[in-house]
Amino acid sequence: MKKTIYTLLIILAANWILTSLFLQLDIEEYSKSYFLLRSLQKALILGACLFLVLRSKNRPELFANAFWAVPLSLILLILAYYQIDATAGEQQKYIPVGLNLSFLLVCLLVGFFEELLFRVYVFSELQSQFNKTKKFNKKALIKTILITSFLFGIAHATNIFRSGYSVEGVVNQMLFAMVIGVFFQALFI
Repeated sequence: MKKTIYTLLIILAANWILTSLFLQLDIEEYSKSYFLLRSLQKALILGACLFLVLRSKNRPELFANAFWAVPLSLILLILAYYQIDATAGEQQKYIPVGLNLSFLLVCLLVGFFEELLFRVYVFSELQSQFNKTKKFNKKALIKTILITSFLFGIAHATNIFRSGYSVEGVVNQMLFAMVIGVFFQALFI
């Protein structure tokens, strides 16, 4: 379990360091360069997570139980696109389609990163630690889901270091992430 926690901490620290370095650059927020660099950052972290998952002895069949993810992702993308478009319309601003798509790419990369890291890697590693018999063990499963969801919520604490985030907002985000983590892990199983 220690190896899994250390690996998780290293990946989260790398993400935080890359974000901190990125924020130090003098790039106009929400410009094409901004989304390009954010996409590259998230793609690097996603690649590291994919590498871990593929190297893991305990990995489940990656998408065997995730048939629901494709239509759900498409629905969320469409909703996000129309939300961005509506917000821009209210503020009487024009957001180019390319910029919208760049924003959606960053959102997708973050989602894939989080799901691969927590729902696949951390969950499967912890499950193998808690369920040594390889038979169905309800207590071990519930324990693994709760710990994975707790870690998922705690990972969102890094937002406290970003400007524009209030402590209350980050705590709310952490609690929401913990609760939604249980739901997403149940879907994954």
